[in-house]
Amino acid sequence: MRTQKTKYFFLSKFYRFAIFSHFLAFAIFKSSIFFVLAEALSSTPKSIKIDELIDYCLEDPAEIHISKFKIESAETQLGLARSKFIPNLSLGANYQEVDRSTSNANSTSLSGLSASQSGWTTKSTARWNLFNGFQDLKLLDQRKMELKKADVDLEATQFNKKLAALELVYRIATLQTDLENLQGKILVDQEREKEIKRRVAARASRSSDLLTVSATRMAAVSDQQLTELNLKDAWLQLEKIAGRKISVREVKILRRNLSPLKLDLAKAIHPQVAANQFEVEAAEIAYSGKRGSYLPTIDLSANYYFQRPSLYQTSRWDLGLSLQLDLPFDGQKQAMIRQAVTELNSKKVLLQQAQHEHLLKVQTLLESYNSELERLKTLDQVVETYEQLVRSLKRDYEAGNLTLTEYLNSAANSWQQRINRDRLFLKQMNRLSEISMYYPEAGQMLGGQD
Repeated sequence: MRTQKTKYFFLSKFYRFAIFSHFLAFAIFKSSIFFVLAEALSSTPKSIKIDELIDYCLEDPAEIHISKFKIESAETQLGLARSKFIPNLSLGANYQEVDRSTSNANSTSLSGLSASQSGWTTKSTARWNLFNGFQDLKLLDQRKMELKKADVDLEATQFNKKLAALELVYRIATLQTDLENLQGKILVDQEREKEIKRRVAARASRSSDLLTVSATRMAAVSDQQLTELNLKDAWLQLEKIAGRKISVREVKILRRNLSPLKLDLAKAIHPQVAANQFEVEAAEIAYSGKRGSYLPTIDLSANYYFQRPSLYQTSRWDLGLSLQLDLPFDGQKQAMIRQAVTELNSKKVLLQQAQHEHLLKVQTLLESYNSELERLKTLDQVVETYEQLVRSLKRDYEAGNLTLTEYLNSAANSWQQRINRDRLFLKQMNRLSEISMYYPEAGQMLGGQD
């Protein structure tokens, strides 16, 4: 009996030790995971500058890869156009077996050599187009223009991507600032609500005052929830532009002084306008090349024949010059020329439209930016005045010369004016960033982004 109790004692001791070791291992595992996560979170930046975020979005978008493939295709077409100036070389060979019982000793082959013997005949030909109405030259110029356009198309793609990223980044910055200001305003409204409740209980205020303050606070909370949803949606849209995940969820915003701009509209550039200009030049070259198809075509050819029958070998060469002139009433060529004219006119219309839209966009940006500067200065003064008023009312309240309700009302108004000021400031920064894209040479005057 004693032996059995001792056995149970040792078994229970063993189980206690096993359970303790498992708990110890689990605690060590949890602590290691905690330290790994803490290290990972500490290495991830909490905020990012606007410039850095935009550069991150433009590092690897799919549209830029497509534009690069178009450049490679244009380079290939340019190489094919250049190859037309290289003589065309060809080599052929044939073997013949002659029936001597029926062969004619005086017969000759197409090469002018004897065809009465069995054996191999080889022919080498070099053909070079000397003139074809400048069509090859025009084709080469057209391909060069298309390559330039492909390069500019890449710039236009990057330009438009950056514009879209700028708009989203400043929208994120605006929503982020709205959240911070709304949180401050909600805290003030909560204090106002508490104070009104106390005054209603003391019959110093009406219950309608409490309902008004409560409705104001709940409206601010609703605005905060909507702003959070819009902020999440804006980050998702920005990730779509970037084509990958963005781990940072806070944009670093720094205040800066803004000054009026006086810029020449004629100096504003846009890659899309340059691309349309190249399209017009390429269409003009194509039209000139189509008209050159009515000019004569001159070809130079050289043939070398080598024949080695079973008994002897012979060789000869000849040189030929051919002139070809198509009739002027060729309906197919006339249709091609009319098509080239239509294409040229349509490209010119697109160019004029792009130029008009470009100038109108830049003019609107400059006018909006300069006109809103005065309102921004006024809002800065309003916010500064409200902050001074709130500090003064706080001192009066602490001295007992003012009620808490009056002080909190002024604090809530101060937060609202700060929201209006910060929204306009970020809108002006967005406009300034877009203007700096149209005037890259004015970067020092415009200043960099934060």
